[in-house]
Amino acid sequence: MSFPLEQVNLFCLSKQYLHPRSMGTDVTKVAGDVAGLSAGRAITPFLSLWARVNNFSPGVLMKALYQEKKLGKIKFVRGNIFILPVDMIEAAVVSTSGQPLNKNGTFFSRAAKSHEKGMNCIRGSRKVQETVDHKSRIINLLRNASLTIEQMKKELDITDNISEIVYELCDSHVLARGPTTRWYNNKHQYTTWENWFPEIGFQMVKKQARAMLVQSYIKSYGPVSIEDIAWWTGFAKDETPGILDDISGGIEEITIDCFEGKFLVTADDFKTLKETKYFSESVVNFLPSQDNYMVAYRRRGRQYLRDIYPRIHDRAGNVMATILVNGHVAGAWDIVRGTLEYSIFERIENSINSKVEETAVNLSAFLRENLAQ
Repeated sequence: MSFPLEQVNLFCLSKQYLHPRSMGTDVTKVAGDVAGLSAGRAITPFLSLWARVNNFSPGVLMKALYQEKKLGKIKFVRGNIFILPVDMIEAAVVSTSGQPLNKNGTFFSRAAKSHEKGMNCIRGSRKVQETVDHKSRIINLLRNASLTIEQMKKELDITDNISEIVYELCDSHVLARGPTTRWYNNKHQYTTWENWFPEIGFQMVKKQARAMLVQSYIKSYGPVSIEDIAWWTGFAKDETPGILDDISGGIEEITIDCFEGKFLVTADDFKTLKETKYFSESVVNFLPSQDNYMVAYRRRGRQYLRDIYPRIHDRAGNVMATILVNGHVAGAWDIVRGTLEYSIFERIENSINSKVEETAVNLSAFLRENLAQ
């Protein structure tokens, strides 16, 4: 069965809590239903939730993360940092363990790259021993404490930059990321994983964990292609069919007008997709850089034309903050000298332009009211 792209986009916007009638109220549920919140940049998950949750305030996410501990911030797919519900963390870690890291890497991968360039760094025996000593002292210190990196250095009387060591220990789940000094920065306190998440172990069978990850992705973003699944998870494309065989529940194949190949959707979502009506009124969204909706698909043509790629990506290929109209990129926005500025790439109807202006005003008010906190 084939579906028009407009119908598919409306369906996906609704699943992503990006339609006005489908916005959420529970940040933990929303985070799980969108397969985690991209959190490489401190402000991104907060703005992603602002776009998806009614009356959202930063304190709600901070409370769920650092007081109730319903959510955790960990390295996830493709070596990127995500915020996930605690009941998804074990499967997330087990399913993605051993994957190549993203371009930022960790302490040891960066050091290896430096060594390959002929630099005398971590692989020197003296430096290796210093690193081992620092790691041991940091772990021992944090068994009974929760400290920022600056506080650790002071307590241990260390002058070296230990940030990379701390990040590597977090990536290997020896340490956990605790509260930040502000909601819009990544200056965390850190403690041991056992202190922060004593109930989360990593005993799950990898085959089961990978099936859970793929099923979660299809549920959150389907219809998706095999290429999309491989892109999101970081699994090899030829591994994906075997993983699909391990998924419980039915999977339907469909086609999307103007795209080649088959797309996968859960059996339940297939029924909902068929019942999805066309847009009766335009839907406008302001999404932050690296929002999941913008990076979840290998084929970016679902959201924008290829010729606007340079206008919404930085030099590293990261998606910048975008404006969507009915699920397609219509413009971009940014904060310039404390003021929200935006541009629309082509002429739009006056009624849509009014919604864009209204959303910009609302987002500006949110930032103005909260950035001082």
